[in-house]
Amino acid sequence: MIALRLDDRELLYIWAQLSERDRMKALRNPTRRAANAVRRAAQNSIKSAGIHNAAAIARTVRIAHFKKMLGFKVALRNRGQKAMHITRQDRKHGGKGKPLAFWFGGGTAERFTRKTGLSRGRLTKYGFMDAAHAANATAVQQITDGMALWIERLGK
Repeated sequence: MIALRLDDRELLYIWAQLSERDRMKALRNPTRRAANAVRRAAQNSIKSAGIHNAAAIARTVRIAHFKKMLGFKVALRNRGQKAMHITRQDRKHGGKGKPLAFWFGGGTAERFTRKTGLSRGRLTKYGFMDAAHAANATAVQQITDGMALWIERLGK
C-alpha cells in the first residue's frame, strides 16, 4: 500500500480568492464530463444486454444538469417514438407514452390472463442503472480532479 500525503493549502487559498461565478465555472465542466461518463455507462449496459432495438432504447437515457446548484441526474426521458410504449388510453388522449427502458431497468413480474390463467410473460431485469451507479464513484473522482486543474489554470 502506498501512503500519499497531499498538501492542498495552495488550492484552498486560490479557491477562497475566486468569486462565486468562477467557482461555478471551475466545477461545471468537470461535472458535465462526469455526467456524460455515467450516461454512457448506462447506455453501453443497455446495448450490451442484447435487447431488440437497443440503440433507440439507449437514447432515452438522458442527463439533466442543475444550473442553480451544482450536480446532475441521470434519468429516462421521452426521446423519439421507437422506444416508447403507448397504451390505448394514451392514444385516445394524445399522451406521449413511457420509455421502454423504464421496465427494462427493474423488470416486471409474470402476468397471467384473468379467464384462462395463461401466462402473458414477463420482462427480465437488465439493471442498466446499476452500471450507472457503479460509474458514479469514478465520476466523483473526475469532478475533483477537473476542479483542481481548473483552479490551477485560474491561479496562473
